[in-house]
Amino acid sequence: MAAVAAVYFIWGGSYPAIAVLVRTTQPLVGTGFRFLAAAVVLGGWIAYRSGGRAMWPSSREALGALVVGPMILANFGIVAVVERHIAPGVVAIVVSSIPMWTVVLRATLGEAPRPVTAIAMLGGLAAVAILSVSQWTGEKSLGWPGLILGGCFLNAAGTVLSQRVYGAMARPRVPVMEMLAGGLLFVGLGVVLEGGKVNVHGWSHPAAILAFAYLVVPASVVGYSAYRWLADHESPTIAATYAYVNPLVALALSVVLLGDAVSVGVGVSFVLMVASVAAIVSFDRRRAPIEQVGT
Repeated sequence: MAAVAAVYFIWGGSYPAIAVLVRTTQPLVGTGFRFLAAAVVLGGWIAYRSGGRAMWPSSREALGALVVGPMILANFGIVAVVERHIAPGVVAIVVSSIPMWTVVLRATLGEAPRPVTAIAMLGGLAAVAILSVSQWTGEKSLGWPGLILGGCFLNAAGTVLSQRVYGAMARPRVPVMEMLAGGLLFVGLGVVLEGGKVNVHGWSHPAAILAFAYLVVPASVVGYSAYRWLADHESPTIAATYAYVNPLVALALSVVLLGDAVSVGVGVSFVLMVASVAAIVSFDRRRAPIEQVGT
């Protein structure tokens, strides 16, 4: 329950923190530094508790981290980019579609969804459509939600793949290696896309420093480690249940801390998405875990 609570509430608070951070820093570079710093903190703690040898990965773990890490973390980089343009609570609602992607991926592995699950997925898609209509017009009508949905798919695919790469005995060093791989990728991409420049001045703002500290320790070290534990010990869809609590936390904090407004479209899409994901997760609890599919 502690791991579930961590990803439910800590990650919900990360959406407003990201919105604050990207006001003065480059989204991808900031996200990359966030995961690199978190990897150093978590890796140092593991080495202190268990010795330096505990951080030495097997070849399978190293290769897996290079592939799975960027896939799972890609969603965080995309969220950082999008939150320069869209309210964090709205972004969190779209991100809550991740469990729907896990159902789709499970179906490709031989486990077709039940009719109720399929209907719930249609409800989730309707929520995204309503949100798009209510929040975006003109040329941006599908661009930003489409980009987020692409990140959600990569996140779900990485979560499903991780169980096949690591199995149920993934060691604590695995999240460290994944955050290192994802962090280096984001920093590199950010620097290239920003014309080879890093906005050093943006990091001097007190709000950015506080947001970065929250994203490094609670959100990355604690939250991501808890999520990886869930992904390796529970069904991938159960691990993704945070997605229907995060929007509520993100919306509430965005209204209180950032002064964001909640429109009727946002409210309707939130109710639809939460109900859809809750239904998907409820039926998924009664099914075999993903590692048994096709074996």
